[in-house]
Amino acid sequence: MSRKGMVWTNREVETFLCILGEEDVQRDLDGAARNEKVFQLVSQKLLDAGFEKNTEQCRQKSKKLRADYRKAKDHNNQNGDYRKMWKWFNMMDAIYGHRLQSNRDRHGELHAGIQVTTYRHPSAQLAS
Repeated sequence: MSRKGMVWTNREVETFLCILGEEDVQRDLDGAARNEKVFQLVSQKLLDAGFEKNTEQCRQKSKKLRADYRKAKDHNNQNGDYRKMWKWFNMMDAIYGHRLQSNRDRHGELHAGIQVTTYRHPSAQLAS
């Protein structure tokens, strides 16, 4: 496949992240040892939105975005004064920023919980 076929437009990435942020997609990704079927669904939802990306392209884009998000998040946690800005940081943070959180209960025991934050695209509010 040519490099050109793998380039994503800003609209494609934004739509992709909105789909990834959907609660059912996150739930399926969390519970899947193999996530091919989940990315087939994501690919179909992208097609429904007018963007043609196959399952593997979706999986690779997800991996790349998560790696870039982790780099930015790690950098910002270590360098408070010199925060790294990244175009997709806020959307990624809405999806992945609070997923794992640790809380101590009233007895002082540590419990790990998963909180999935659903990102709603601003245009979705117009449709409501």
